[in-house]
Amino acid sequence: AAELYTDPTFAFMAAGFAAIAAANLAQATPRIVARALTMMLVCAPTLRLIQVLVSSPAELTRGLDKLIEGRLGLLSLCAGCGASYGALPPAALPSSRKLLVVAYFACAVTCCAFVLHARTGDERM
Repeated sequence: AAELYTDPTFAFMAAGFAAIAAANLAQATPRIVARALTMMLVCAPTLRLIQVLVSSPAELTRGLDKLIEGRLGLLSLCAGCGASYGALPPAALPSSRKLLVVAYFACAVTCCAFVLHARTGDERM
């Protein structure tokens, strides 16, 4: 089994999504849930980008191996976050703000992939 729990970005995303799910069950207001999801979707790829920039190429290769082994778990987490974010009512978060956050997420993940490829030479990302 993959050891994704040792990856700080995955752990941050999983803990954040669990907290947001608990907030939904506790009947938190949609605005609070929207702000928490927005913060998580901005902070997670930023954390990953910083991690890719400061880690050694050997650490990056080991981390990439873990991510490749656990890609279905990572994909499920991203799909759940994206579906939850898209389902937020416009009163909680305007569509323009949702689009900005999703565009930032895509740009940060793409930058991570480019930096990871440049530093390790690995083409799996």
